[in-house]
Amino acid sequence: MKEAVSEWEEPVNGTVSMATTDTLRLDDTT
Repeated sequence: MKEAVSEWEEPVNGTVSMATTDTLRLDDTT
């Protein structure tokens, strides 16, 4: 079970990082 959780954390963090980057880009454009 722990291994499954670790695998899930990686993609979730990656998605959050991408969302944050998009937000920063929008801020720069503004």
